[in-house]
Amino acid sequence: MSQKLAKRFMIAFGLGLVLAMIFDHSALGFALGFAVIFGGGLVAE
Repeated sequence: MSQKLAKRFMIAFGLGLVLAMIFDHSALGFALGFAVIFGGGLVAE
């Protein structure tokens, strides 16, 4: 895994956890936040 990809993964993971806490500890909130940030980052590249 490249350095850039690993960094993006960590950022998406962290923001996904924050979203999960905001949305009542739901796994769906985490998955959605993670997918949007990680997927969006890949598309933007």
